[in-house]
Amino acid sequence: MLTRQAAPQVAPHHVRVNAIAPDAVLTDRLTQMPAHVRDGVAAQHPLGRLGDPADIAAAALFLLSDASSWITAITLDASGGHVSL
Repeated sequence: MLTRQAAPQVAPHHVRVNAIAPDAVLTDRLTQMPAHVRDGVAAQHPLGRLGDPADIAAAALFLLSDASSWITAITLDASGGHVSL
């Protein structure tokens, strides 16, 4: 929502506004959880695994690159296919 509101305001200045919405990423906090809990969280994702910090970094690098120069006002869902209801 914020990206859609801010993007039109700054687009004339050649500024793009995007966001990344990660889901469960294997950070220090998740690594401290018991393996069976991590496995259960991973099983909820269609890709069958937790995200890696490198997955989110790759999404950010894409949004920073010229390959996304025509993309603005979006939130990139980096969730491994997990849909929260």
